[in-house]
Amino acid sequence: MKFCILIVLLASVNTLGGNFYSLSFTRLDGTTIPTTKYQGKKVIVYVFNGGHPNRGTLVAMDSIQRANVDSVVVLAFPALDFDSSANSGSLKVLSDSLGLSFVMAQPCRVKRAAAGAQQPLFRWLTTVSANTRFGRDVEDDGMLFVISKQGSLYSVINGGLYLAVLPKVLKFNYQN
Repeated sequence: MKFCILIVLLASVNTLGGNFYSLSFTRLDGTTIPTTKYQGKKVIVYVFNGGHPNRGTLVAMDSIQRANVDSVVVLAFPALDFDSSANSGSLKVLSDSLGLSFVMAQPCRVKRAAAGAQQPLFRWLTTVSANTRFGRDVEDDGMLFVISKQGSLYSVINGGLYLAVLPKVLKFNYQN
């Protein structure tokens, strides 16, 4: 019996520990997006307060996306953990009014405290046994997770530091 439980636990760790490209998320419009769509590009996962988004930071992230369109993808996740009033309709209006070119996900739970309600991509990003690099939980609004062209998490940047650090992180050629 103990042996069967161990096998089930190992299988669940392997599922969680899957490759970044085995994950998916849901866009504001309800479309499911597989991360395989972004193979061969660096991916910046940007977490923001979905109830009170910082327009300036959204525009800055969009500028990064536009300046690196061939090599970088920005995925923005409105977090319900900071303010549960976020909704897809108002975020869609905001995205359209700012002319944002990056993909914005539906509002979701991103912190580990959400347990089973934590968005699966964030379960991978915040669990060292899954991403094999970092075990950092989402700590604040504006946090960035940077994934290499090969699908490895190689940088976690706290909110507010991205303007100084992100250009150097993106130039770094991380190899698995």
